[in-house]
Amino acid sequence: MRRRDRRGAILRRVYKEKATERKLAEAVRIIRVRAEKGEADAQYHLGFSYHYGQGVPQDDAEAVRWLHKAAEHGDAKAQYVLGASYYYGKRSVGWFRKAADQGDAMAQHGLGSMFYYGAGVPQDYAEAARWYRKAADQGDVAAQYALGFMYRRGQGVPQDYAEAVRWYRKAADQGDATAQIVLSEMYRDGEGVPRNYAQAVRWFGKVAASSFASCFARQGGPAARWTSIVVILLGLLIVAVPQRRWAAWLQWALTSVLCAVALAHELLLSPAFTARLARGSPWTIYSGFGRVLFLVLLAGGSVIFAAGAVRVAMRGSKSGGDQGQPPTLRGILETFGLISRSHHPAP
Repeated sequence: MRRRDRRGAILRRVYKEKATERKLAEAVRIIRVRAEKGEADAQYHLGFSYHYGQGVPQDDAEAVRWLHKAAEHGDAKAQYVLGASYYYGKRSVGWFRKAADQGDAMAQHGLGSMFYYGAGVPQDYAEAARWYRKAADQGDVAAQYALGFMYRRGQGVPQDYAEAVRWYRKAADQGDATAQIVLSEMYRDGEGVPRNYAQAVRWFGKVAASSFASCFARQGGPAARWTSIVVILLGLLIVAVPQRRWAAWLQWALTSVLCAVALAHELLLSPAFTARLARGSPWTIYSGFGRVLFLVLLAGGSVIFAAGAVRVAMRGSKSGGDQGQPPTLRGILETFGLISRSHHPAP
């Protein structure tokens, strides 16, 4: 009986997939008729259908051909896609500018990034800030973060911590974890705003909540999820430790523990890889060299930070001198993949 139910479920899923394919093919047929009549929006969607192989066989050459037609007919979305497809090179500038002049926020952000990094154009922070502002005013979260960064550093605009806080808050209100971390640090240090530990904790809490949600969505079993949570809590503790000389050793010690827990987390994510690694298979080490190197760095980091904690504690007890600080929470969370940086092409 159970086997029959399973077979029935498979047949229903196959039928549903076939029905979806038929609907997509019919939709593409209608879109093609409109595209061949010169409708830019239809040409754009037909290009994407070819790119993703939806309703038609996947064909990048056909995708580019139809996107070019749409872009030449003034479709801002197609112009942005073509600009991005040239990987922010010299050929990107023209298409980005065409789309940006039509008010496309993603193209404005892309143009700002090109001027910021000097990719395909001479580096110009003032021009980068101008295009970032246009995108940020339309609610582009990455542009809002970038503008906050530039005001904080005084790049292309007068240094203004209050203005930096304003733009960081706009990005943070949209759920950007990196902006939330920076904003909490600025409240903690009284940078651009009156020092307010309650607000700092509030923004740290938002980061923790979103990170917890992403941890429980990951694979790797309950143990891997809990190690992710421990890494987040340790990262929050590291930043929450008061910026005083007597507490410096504690930050180093917590960072050492964080590295050790992150190492355990990575090993738990792939038991098969860990088992092969434990057997000392040369092929495993060769084929997974990047991952092996990351694991070695975590193990080494744990030892180095532990030794640093002991050294800082002993030096502090003897001389009370100034001690160095471990990495910031933002850097730690990005290193261990607990927050994403792929949507921040800006600094």
